[in-house]
Amino acid sequence: MNAQLKVDLQQLVLFHLALIFLLKVTAFILGYLAVRLGYQLISQGVRGEFKFTHKAVGVRADLANISPGLLFVLLGVFLIGYGVHVKKVADIDGGGERWIAARPSTGNLTATLTADPTTVQKGNSVTLHWSAQNAEDLDLEPGVGKVQAIGSVSVTPQESTTYTLTATGPTGTENSAAYVRVSNPVTPSINPPHNNPPRPNSPDLGQKERGKTGTTRREEPPVVVPQPVRGPAPKEVRAAVTLGDFHRGRGEYNDAITYYQKGLQLEPSNAELRQKLDEATKACKKENAILGESFNCGSN
Repeated sequence: MNAQLKVDLQQLVLFHLALIFLLKVTAFILGYLAVRLGYQLISQGVRGEFKFTHKAVGVRADLANISPGLLFVLLGVFLIGYGVHVKKVADIDGGGERWIAARPSTGNLTATLTADPTTVQKGNSVTLHWSAQNAEDLDLEPGVGKVQAIGSVSVTPQESTTYTLTATGPTGTENSAAYVRVSNPVTPSINPPHNNPPRPNSPDLGQKERGKTGTTRREEPPVVVPQPVRGPAPKEVRAAVTLGDFHRGRGEYNDAITYYQKGLQLEPSNAELRQKLDEATKACKKENAILGESFNCGSN
């Protein structure tokens, strides 16, 4: 809503308030004068007969009053009561009456929406916080719907989502958005050992020579090349430690124990692995005692 339209609305409200005040004052004055006149007529003993006829919807009513003083008193009471209770101004529109409620102007329409946290792994929850002022209707989408002026809600988005709060009020519409990025969890994996491919057998040179010359040569014994003794692969040990720590951090002690034991099989002298295995075993047994579970905690 622009500034000019806001000024026009304020002027219209002030005009209505002025009309209501003038109408109340007029009703009070006329009511007082009517009551006063009626009291004087009753005090003076003035008597007479006034007939009033009214016809509406096929019904005719004839009223008679032998005391004009009482009539003016009742009229004055009615006018005073009307002045007390009137709250609206009659606006003539196309030959009919339309009642317009006099209301003060509202403040600025505001809407605020935040997400905590803004980045989560898939399956985790996010808390949306919002607040609004001078709003008649609030809608939070997707998936939430109508909300109050101030509040919060926990949501679990399955993909990156932009949540939008739409506030509607007397001055228009306001929007506030919060973007939540959802990432897929990364699970570490152990790479399979890289075995050396078998060496192809050397061709039998003696047989080739015999095929060429037709003579027989003494076959030389194959030369055996000694292979170095492979120790534990550091990469495999580190992968076992990483997987064990991952499951241990998630409270999956039985799986953590399994990976720590695999690491110790590759490198039995690793003190760090042995310490982690002992701690995971103790935590697993403690969890069994508290929850009444039956995990073997690494025992066969």
